[in-house]
Amino acid sequence: MRFLTTMTPAGKGEFFAVALFLNAILFVVAFKVFKLEVLISERTVSYAAGELPLMAFVFAIYSGLAIINCMRRIKQLSIGNFVAYLAPIPVLGQLVQVALSSAEPDNKSAYTPYGDNPYDPNSWVPKGKGASKSSAVAFRGEALMLPGEDHWDDAA
Repeated sequence: MRFLTTMTPAGKGEFFAVALFLNAILFVVAFKVFKLEVLISERTVSYAAGELPLMAFVFAIYSGLAIINCMRRIKQLSIGNFVAYLAPIPVLGQLVQVALSSAEPDNKSAYTPYGDNPYDPNSWVPKGKGASKSSAVAFRGEALMLPGEDHWDDAA
């Protein structure tokens, strides 16, 4: 249920996939259930008036999920949350979602849940100037290692 919380940041691909899915569902519901018909040549719009409460309910659900999805992406990009509230607005919301899906975070290491390399336990260890010499996994200040290991392999 990580898609329903704003606590977990979303990467580019995940954000784009969820946004695409939400928009596709909204358009299918609008054109099939709500029977929305736009005739540009005649400048008319028709819809099933009896389905208005259902469409309002679907749009409210879509709005909430779109805002949550945008907030998850914004959390990784470290920008203001006000942008997320533009997501449900027709046309403008889609432009905001495209912009968020193509934006790069300022700090490339802002969200690395498995370290820089998920196959290297030492990727969690701080490196560089001022980094501590602690192991990737420690308990009470002592490095935890597999049986038979006597040190962490920094060359991994």
